[in-house]
Amino acid sequence: MGNLIEIAGFYDPEETYCAKGLLQSHGIEAIVQNEHHLTMAPWLRVALGGYRLLIISDLAEDARRILDGVGPHPEKGEFRQSHDTDASHEPTRRP
Repeated sequence: MGNLIEIAGFYDPEETYCAKGLLQSHGIEAIVQNEHHLTMAPWLRVALGGYRLLIISDLAEDARRILDGVGPHPEKGEFRQSHDTDASHEPTRRP
C-alpha cells in the first residue's frame, strides 16, 4: 500500500465532491483535505491551496485516467480544459 498523494485540487467544493464521487464510483477511495477549514473560512481557499483530493499513490495512474476523461461534450462547442498528465505527476489544479 502506498502513501497518500494529491491527485487533484479545486477551489470549488462542488467540483471537489463530484471528482471524489467519480473516483469512488470506480472503486478508488478519496479523501478531501482542507474541507473543514474551508467550510468555516471560505475566504481562505486560495491561501490554503483550495480543496485537495488525496488518494493512495498506487492508484494514481487509474485516477488520473478517470479524471482526465471528464469534461463538457466537445460537439456542443463547450470548452474542455486539458489536464496535465505528464511524467511529473503534478496534481491537476482547476480554477
